[in-house]
Amino acid sequence: MRKWTLCAACSALFLIGCTSGPGAYYPLEKGREWKYETTAQFKGAAPIKFEVTSFVMEKRTLQGREVVPVRSEIQGSTSFLFYGSDESGVYLVARQEATDPEPVAQPISYLVKAPVAKGTTWKSSLALRPGETPVVVECVVVGDDAAVSTDAGNFKNALQISCKGNVQQFGAQDTLVETHIWFVRGVGNVKNETLMTMNRIGAPPEFTITTVLESFKR
Repeated sequence: MRKWTLCAACSALFLIGCTSGPGAYYPLEKGREWKYETTAQFKGAAPIKFEVTSFVMEKRTLQGREVVPVRSEIQGSTSFLFYGSDESGVYLVARQEATDPEPVAQPISYLVKAPVAKGTTWKSSLALRPGETPVVVECVVVGDDAAVSTDAGNFKNALQISCKGNVQQFGAQDTLVETHIWFVRGVGNVKNETLMTMNRIGAPPEFTITTVLESFKR
């Protein structure tokens, strides 16, 4: 269960940076840092709380692309996510878990897509556990005027993106994965909520994980 929750937490923290467009919501200048509190809970079990700290590192070249590595520290485990950007938006290039000797290429998966406007839609991928095939999800910009309260501050005009997809989990043939992510221009990712529910009427969430920003350094 520990590997499951760690990977889900990292997958939820989608970050990239530039000064305008999609990257403005994920500024990734070297030296930036975010600290989060994450709460994970399986159906019928007590909630698990842990801290996540993410650091922006020096740009490098990977697989012929210029990428920004983000190092995450979770309960003594270190992992890396590598991001790129182009005129279409921000995308994941590779990830590296603690047990991986080198970065592992991922399907090019856009996290924020231009134009950054209500109603913009695209397909993306979400890796739920190390080594598993990523889940294809449909993403949509819900709006750019959400209010989000965190320990790091009360934010207005947050960008909200919601993604949904299906995967076989918990013995169910069709389990709905639903992720909601909030970004603030110039700050980054401030909150994530992921729910996995068996796709039948009235079924409660089988797994939930919520990540909320505690503090950040520019």
